[in-house]
Amino acid sequence: MTRVLQTRQVGLTTHKSGHVMAPPDLVYEVEEEAPRRQRTTLSQKVLGLSVLAACIYAAVQSLVFIFTGVVIGI
Repeated sequence: MTRVLQTRQVGLTTHKSGHVMAPPDLVYEVEEEAPRRQRTTLSQKVLGLSVLAACIYAAVQSLVFIFTGVVIGI
């Protein structure tokens, strides 16, 4: 956890002439939570594995064609 300085507006104050002055800020220190990792869903895993399998199949098919000249079909 990292420490962060944050500011918060306290409120608007007016000058004796009636004009609104810049709001005063209150500075305080906060501990920031570590971001949570989002879990991978089953459909994302299946999609990733199917894309990986398709890439491996295409690479093997290309290598076989380059070295033998034979086209592999499903």
